Parts: sequence; structure tokens; C-alpha cells
Amino acid sequence: MCTVVSTLTGKFFISIVVDDGNPPPPKPQATNQTSIGIDVGLTTYVTMSTGEKVENPRHLQNTLKRLQCLHRRLSKKVKRSRNREKARLRLARCYERVTNQRADFQQKLSTRLIRENQAIIVESLNVKGLMRNQRLSRAIADVAWSRFLAMLRYKTEWYGVTLIEVGQFAPTSKRCHACGYLNEGLTLSDREWTCPSCLLPLDRDVNAARNIKMIGLGSIITPREPREEPVELSALAEASKQETPTIRAE
Repeated sequence: MCTVVSTLTGKFFISIVVDDGNPPPPKPQATNQTSIGIDVGLTTYVTMSTGEKVENPRHLQNTLKRLQCLHRRLSKKVKRSRNREKARLRLARCYERVTNQRADFQQKLSTRLIRENQAIIVESLNVKGLMRNQRLSRAIADVAWSRFLAMLRYKTEWYGVTLIEVGQFAPTSKRCHACGYLNEGLTLSDREWTCPSCLLPLDRDVNAARNIKMIGLGSIITPREPREEPVELSALAEASKQETPTIRAE
């Protein structure tokens, strides 16, 4: 399959896809030692369950003043004139540079995560719903979480790495990963808090990443490794066992 794409800056790209017929590599069993939990955010782009943080480069925010200047220059040009076409190309090149910077950052980060881990556990996000927030819509569009998760999906298939996506409604930030205490009064401005139950100081993003990892590993049932689950998952499992009737085949 061959695809030809043209950009607004007058560049043409040809993408050729060939099916070699080889099956994808087998995926190893996810364990606690070979897996990693990831929590994405706006201030910190990626927070890992190991405690490592990757800062958000903010490509669009850093180029916003230049883009506003180019927009003003374009609006003052006479329509269908050569100067207007030149101003349009300058603006298109500036947008293209931001897009290339973002894609380069995401490609390098996703490749690094794939190479260093055998299983990656992330939280599924409703990006369309988050974009309805008018105050954060520009910042959410700049981080491009959907594109980053799409890169993780196809790269895990290519290199035989397990990708686990957990539900988005689990209280990963409010629940202590050590004892399971649920802090109902936690707000978005609280970046660090101390668990009243076990007195463990917690970082909001690191705690969420570790809870995501626990939930992801708990969704995999293996006979060799005990299943690690947070408190609410264990309670739901026990309740489902009691409510599900036993049906015997006659």
C-alpha cells in the first residue's frame, strides 16, 4: 500500500507499507519486576511508578507569541496577494515545526519505554471529554495524549511488549498505594499529601502511577504470581462471586 501526503508548506511524503507475512513476536508474561505504571499529566508529561518524572516540554506554549505575531501579520495582508501567500507559508512552517517537535519527543519517549520494560500499564483517558474544559483545552491539545497512547499501542505489537490499559474512573491519586486509604478531601492543588493511616508521605503523581500499576497487574490472573489488587477490586471480586449463581449442566 502506498500513500502520498502533501502538507500546507508544499512538502510531499510517500509512505509505502509492505506486509512481510511474519507473525508478531510473542509477548512475555507481565510481572512486578518487568512492568511499569505510567501516569500522564500537564505539568509532568509522564510520571513512572519508579518515581521518575519527565517534564512537559510545552512546545506550543513556548511558540505561542511567535504564532500570534505571524497571525497578526497574515491578517493585515491583502487577499490573493503574493505577500499574503508568503505570510501564510511562514505561519504554516511555524505550526509544522511545533508538530514535528511534539512528534519527535513522543517517538523518543515511547521507544525508550518500550525498550526498558516488558509490560507498560497506562490509564485510559477520555480526551474528548477533557477538551471541553475551556481553561485547559489548549494545554491538553498540546500534550497530545491520544497520539502518545497510539504510539505505545503499535510499538508494543511490533516489539512484543504487553500494554495494559486500566479504567479511568479508579481513584488512583486519592488512594494510598501502601495501605489502601482513600483520601476523599484531596484536591487538584494538593501535589503532596501524607496518608493518615500509615503516615507515608506521598507524591500525587507517583502514587497514581503505582496504583495504576497495581490495578493493571491485578487484572492479569497467573498461577505463578499472586494477584495484587487494591481494596476496591478485591471487594468487587468477592461480591461478584457471591452474587453469581451456580449453573449446573444436566
